[in-house]
Amino acid sequence: MAGVKSTLIGLSTGLALLGACGAGSSTEPSSSATGSVSAPVERATAEELLADYQEALAKAQETQGPGSPALWSLSDEDTKIYIFGTVHLLRPEVEWRFPAFDAALDEADTVVVEVDMFSPEGEQAYMSEFLPRGLYEGGRTLRGALNADDEAVIEEAMKKATVPLDAFNAFEPWMVGVNIGAMQIVAQGYDPNSGVEKVVLSEAEASGKKFAFLEDISDQADAFDLMSEASQVEFLYNTLMTLHSAGENLDHMVAEWAD
Repeated sequence: MAGVKSTLIGLSTGLALLGACGAGSSTEPSSSATGSVSAPVERATAEELLADYQEALAKAQETQGPGSPALWSLSDEDTKIYIFGTVHLLRPEVEWRFPAFDAALDEADTVVVEVDMFSPEGEQAYMSEFLPRGLYEGGRTLRGALNADDEAVIEEAMKKATVPLDAFNAFEPWMVGVNIGAMQIVAQGYDPNSGVEKVVLSEAEASGKKFAFLEDISDQADAFDLMSEASQVEFLYNTLMTLHSAGENLDHMVAEWAD
């Protein structure tokens, strides 16, 4: 339609490692700037976490989709907006494109994604605004944030992932969980270069489209860094408890998204 502005918005589907679900609840540990050790709390077992996941997956698999990811559209007299759910990392062999999506991308004047992670400015913001938020200050350490039971379980799980706990001792629990989770799914064949945003932005840049972003990288950091330390420890714990099945679980969720 002549004179109609068209925009494609890619919204993250929220497909994350099961550890992000944070099954169960935890009590707040006492802590201070000098790092007093938290008291023991009851944790979900790996079996319980995976059982919750299997229950949710079974509900998703009860429905049959059209065989391609969902694409929504909204429009008025002078504006058309397409909304498409995205996955940040995918296996290179995953087929997710379909004619209606390609037509929407071709039509769009502007492409909007969650956050700028690929331009030089975006990469610089990640290094200066995201990574430093995950570092402890004032002598606090990851070991100092863990009670004895959590420390033993987390250290053993990290050994199995061939990542020594001391290599991450300067990092807050959320940063450790995010990095180990990403490392694991990449090791199991997922590739950020095959993710929807990377593919779409590369094509959009080549065709001269405009870009916009829904959040700053600092907003992304806030989502983790503003969690209480107790919630961060639980996030790390749950991520490590399900790490061995992370790739398989993500395969299931991607299959549901792709349908």
